[in-house]
Amino acid sequence: MDLALSEEQELLQQTAREFVAGRSSLKRVRALRDAADPDGFSRKLWQEMARLGWVGIVLPEQHGGLGLGYMELMVVMEELGRGLMPEPIVSTVLLGANAILLGGSEAQKREYLPAVAGGERLLALAYQEPRSRYAIHHVETAAERAGGGWALGGEKIQVLDGQVADPLIVSARTSGGPRDAAGITLFLVPRDAPGVTVTRQVRLDSRSIALVRLDGVRVGPETALGPVDGGGALLARTLDRATVGLTAEMLGSMTAAFDMTIE
Repeated sequence: MDLALSEEQELLQQTAREFVAGRSSLKRVRALRDAADPDGFSRKLWQEMARLGWVGIVLPEQHGGLGLGYMELMVVMEELGRGLMPEPIVSTVLLGANAILLGGSEAQKREYLPAVAGGERLLALAYQEPRSRYAIHHVETAAERAGGGWALGGEKIQVLDGQVADPLIVSARTSGGPRDAAGITLFLVPRDAPGVTVTRQVRLDSRSIALVRLDGVRVGPETALGPVDGGGALLARTLDRATVGLTAEMLGSMTAAFDMTIE
């Protein structure tokens, strides 16, 4: 693999660097933190990022994206990390949209991905639980058959940007034991569905997360993302891609800190 940037990638890098430097100072990030902003980011800047095509870099052209690769997305992620930008590209693109892109039906892709690429819809992946200890296949949230659909019950923690996302992509156990890799299904759950309670929290790094409680939440069969009982593999593939993006963002933050130290 050629790790040198192409001319087009270098132009993308320069555009992203100038955007971050000109539109998102550390003062802005501190102001959002200190004001306890309910979103935790700027929706105006998010719309600008969407118009630049960054939100849809890896999404197919038929769904409103640019149809480019992860190399281009990582170039942008690194620059966003330089400015500690809190806009929800990890939660919406790397986690939410990737889950739909990798496991969704064509109908689900048509419904959600163009709106993501256009900056109109935010997504969140709810997969961690109080006793999971970072084991992604430890799922106690239950999904039981109910009237042709499903009834969901359980609790999710550390849901990145869950307070602004709609829908939430929720992992639930449809068969097997709490630690089994098989028997997990991902569901698209409207945030305003009866029985859903979303409580915003703030991490030490000032990023917004949410505690999500599900109490007998009824969803239809069309909300299952990918095959029933096959969500464990889909979740792992999604988190692999998100980890690459988060690493690029962290690299940008470390590089900025190094540059500031040298200066």
